[in-house]
Amino acid sequence: MHSSGDIAGLFRRICKASPEKSEALAAIDVLTRVLHDSHVSTVQGLHDVLNTAILEMTEADHTYLCVKSACELFQRFITLTISDAPDDFNRCKQVLQERANMFLSKIGACKRQIAENFLNLLPDGGCILVHSYSRVVLSALEAYAASKSNTAATSNLSSNRLHCYVTTCAPHESGRKMTKELARLKIPCTLIPDLSIGYLMPRVNLVLMGAHAVVESGGVLNDLGSSTVAMIAAAFGKPVYVLAESFKFIRAFPLDQHHIPSELKYSSGVSPACSPLRNLKMTDTLEEDEVEDAEEDFPELHTAWARVNEYRVQTIERTMPITDYTNPFYISYLVTDLGVLTPSVVSDELIKLYL
Repeated sequence: MHSSGDIAGLFRRICKASPEKSEALAAIDVLTRVLHDSHVSTVQGLHDVLNTAILEMTEADHTYLCVKSACELFQRFITLTISDAPDDFNRCKQVLQERANMFLSKIGACKRQIAENFLNLLPDGGCILVHSYSRVVLSALEAYAASKSNTAATSNLSSNRLHCYVTTCAPHESGRKMTKELARLKIPCTLIPDLSIGYLMPRVNLVLMGAHAVVESGGVLNDLGSSTVAMIAAAFGKPVYVLAESFKFIRAFPLDQHHIPSELKYSSGVSPACSPLRNLKMTDTLEEDEVEDAEEDFPELHTAWARVNEYRVQTIERTMPITDYTNPFYISYLVTDLGVLTPSVVSDELIKLYL
């Protein structure tokens, strides 16, 4: 039985040991172990143990948006047949363990299914814009590269090569990691500044991004800048494809950026650095002697400027979110393990998952 406090540590160790594995998969792996090692003697006791473990993992780092939704689906999946389980608790626990392993295997196959669903959407020899780093996007592009390498002997591969423009995604610059992974897979790619998106958009065929979470409206929560990329793509008439596993569907309905819950926007309350200064001090645009000269010529300026100072904030807040909300209006398709969906279908799929 894992003691209190060990759960978060185990979760972090699994994530660190297998960086290619989704945090949701790591969380389900932890819950499966907790279920196996628990010594409680009642079903309610098992629920309490799992709920405690889920709470510890979600509090370990709020940025793992998919962890909570995946854990909720896990609990629902393993308890669907609880009413038909044997009266013997040991046998009941064995049934729950079997369903837990089944669920872990099921979500482990999500990336492969998404890659298969996405292959027909990618153009041959085109250019795509990839925003930030995403495991599922990387997996889909890897599958595409593998499918093209199989035809290298019978066709001119160079004419069918796909080129990826990858945004830097400041301030954490996760695009650099994406570029390195694509280069490792021998997929042609270029790391571009975030501000060059508008310049390059006319020459790309489509925009590709992952998602930290898919909300009820069909919109997505993803790395900061996703909303901007999607809006620019819409202005140029370029399709936006979001690749996301179904366990990232969450029961939330933000109306805009300001309605995203704080625990979904920040990394354990720590914002990324945007400037070497902790606070940007506001200063007058006029030098002191210039202000004094102005007051001699315009006495009313002193009164007006004093009123401005009364209401002016002396420091500008630098707390920047790591996530933004992309409206479903700008998303062409959501490519999931459930199929290629339009944003309007997400609410129906959520009902199927949770009811």
